[in-house]
Amino acid sequence: KQTNFAADAVSMTMRAEGGTSVYGDEDIPNFALLNSAITEAGVAEFDATTLRRMLTGKSVRVNISVGTRSQTISGGVSQQDLPILFQLAHLYFTQPRRDTIAFQGLMNRQRSFLTNRNAAPKVDYNDSLRAILYDHHPRVKPVVQSTLDHVSYDRILEIYKERFSDASNFKTVIIGNFDEWELRHLCCQYLATLPSTYKAEKTNWQNVPRMTEGSKVSVFRKKMSTPLANVSIFYSADIPFSPQADLELDFLTRVLKIAYTDSVREEKGGTYGVTVAFDFDKDERPNATMKISYNADPDRYAELNPIIYQQLENIAKYGPVASSMEKVKQYLVKQYQQAETTNDYWSYVIWHELDDNADFDKDYCKMVEAMTARQVQQMAQRLIDAHRCIEVTMLSEE
Repeated sequence: KQTNFAADAVSMTMRAEGGTSVYGDEDIPNFALLNSAITEAGVAEFDATTLRRMLTGKSVRVNISVGTRSQTISGGVSQQDLPILFQLAHLYFTQPRRDTIAFQGLMNRQRSFLTNRNAAPKVDYNDSLRAILYDHHPRVKPVVQSTLDHVSYDRILEIYKERFSDASNFKTVIIGNFDEWELRHLCCQYLATLPSTYKAEKTNWQNVPRMTEGSKVSVFRKKMSTPLANVSIFYSADIPFSPQADLELDFLTRVLKIAYTDSVREEKGGTYGVTVAFDFDKDERPNATMKISYNADPDRYAELNPIIYQQLENIAKYGPVASSMEKVKQYLVKQYQQAETTNDYWSYVIWHELDDNADFDKDYCKMVEAMTARQVQQMAQRLIDAHRCIEVTMLSEE
């Protein structure tokens, strides 16, 4: 997509299904250092230091990533440096670099970091959060000292090369202020010449951690220098995927946040604020998740926590208040007017079209204005009726 929102900026993202999901659990230790091991080595004949020196003064950034479900090469560049972005993308596909010394340095730094990994209570909390949410799935276990004993540099390089061996499996989105004919030439020279096997690989969902079924509350205590209650509550459900449902979830999270600001922070003065966010992914199961989280004085947990549940139940029973709906509508329309003139927004829209066959831009403001309290109320009820609510709370030791 050719744009002139930013006078001198072009972004490119290349992504394909697969990721680490296509490998067995025996490779889990290698996943932890895969991305770092590749970038620490540099690329082709250029070590990392030489590469940084060569790029000094140039507006170029390139990131490689092998995630759970996909592998990605992405980057941003100024218009005049556009050829460098394509050259680096081509090299990361075809000539990943082996640097044993750099890898050993990475391992040493990782071991040093992990020595005091659990000194901060928040680390234990995040570990517990993932374990409880995903029913102790081996792929969400934290990296510890013993994990590094099973890491193989040879295997890391082998996995990486396999992930980027089939360019035909990649979708590529290029957005920004570019010359169309120059871009056509670069695509022909650096993308069309990439190796391809045409095996049409897909994500192996059997190896993707899924949220645990049912509802549960897990409360545990940990010694803290500053006493604190760390609370995270997750509601999840399977909801037919559409831009309309996404917008209903967005409205729900925003009217909830307003309700929590009024009832928890201002009336009770019990917390600095409640964070509400949602995730909606067509291919996940469950595909809709809303997370509510806050920190508070542990002595007030018993008083404040019921309010968190009550506010969602109130919306499900009575619907959001009219003033909150109006605030959200005004905010979303204003936000859209600002976002539609950015490359990031159109990247978001295009990837939804490619991956989900859904148009998240069409009639957006009309959908916002037409949103009713009843629709938001029904979405809240859907989340509650799914009976999938998990709370994980860490309190300071008494």
